[in-house]
Amino acid sequence: MNLNEFLLWLPRLLAAGALSAGGYLTLSLLLSRRRYASRILAAFGAQERPAPLAAKMGSQVFKVRLAFRAYGLEVAGRETLALWTVYGVGMGLLLLGMMLGQVPKILWLAAPFLSYFLCNGIIASRWSQYRQALEQELPTFLLRLSSYLQANPNLIQALDEVAQGLDPSKPLQSWMRSLADDLQKGGVSALQSREQEAGAVSPTLLLAVVEIGRVWQTGGQGYLHALKMAAENMATLLETRAQAQAVAAGAWGTARTILIALSITLGATLLNPVSRPAMQTPLIQGALLFALLWAGLGFGQIKDLVDSLVE
Repeated sequence: MNLNEFLLWLPRLLAAGALSAGGYLTLSLLLSRRRYASRILAAFGAQERPAPLAAKMGSQVFKVRLAFRAYGLEVAGRETLALWTVYGVGMGLLLLGMMLGQVPKILWLAAPFLSYFLCNGIIASRWSQYRQALEQELPTFLLRLSSYLQANPNLIQALDEVAQGLDPSKPLQSWMRSLADDLQKGGVSALQSREQEAGAVSPTLLLAVVEIGRVWQTGGQGYLHALKMAAENMATLLETRAQAQAVAAGAWGTARTILIALSITLGATLLNPVSRPAMQTPLIQGALLFALLWAGLGFGQIKDLVDSLVE
């Protein structure tokens, strides 16, 4: 087999391997969700896997679990395997599409990077939606908490009682109830740990935890009034941020439309028998490869910049 034949078959082998790995991961995840999975493992003499450790909210492990859970897949304890498998499947699908579209072979080198950018973009999008769902209920929660504390100064009990009235399908309820448990068990050290976690999740959540900590450690009508004021200011802040996010979403929709139009134009140029010979020159192919990689990197960098400004 000469070099040209090897280069012709290599992407096909990589695509087939990536799709096979994706099938294996899917079957293993489905098997892990079966009710009698432990009995099946015991029948074959295998040991049941221990329960995975809880992931700290805001960590990469937590974000990966969240993204897969949105598609009905539980990857706790196998985050690295699941993530790299998705990278491989995405690369395989991109290579397959490039082969079917008769894209020049040098552009196939962009498939791993494009798959990486796409998968990380999906994970970041799911995490952003999760944070927004958590922040939406914070002003209402703090207002209810300040009113409850007027009648009952027991903060830990108030946290648990007010959290029960939140939407159970959103993450704030479980987070606040776990905060109440940690404060009861760990005291000031637990409060400091939860402040660090809140800071990694959202500045808005951090502000809420700081105000709750002041009420818990000091108390008094002044801090209750400050808690109520923080809730009102937070509601205004979230409304302003929602407007900024709507503008940013419109801008990203325009950017995606431009990228899709450019992709269609590039595909038509590659398939056009008149312009196709010019696209086969090494200089043009190298320029296209650089443009693809630069576009993927730039898209991710600009998105991160816009997200940080909106926050």
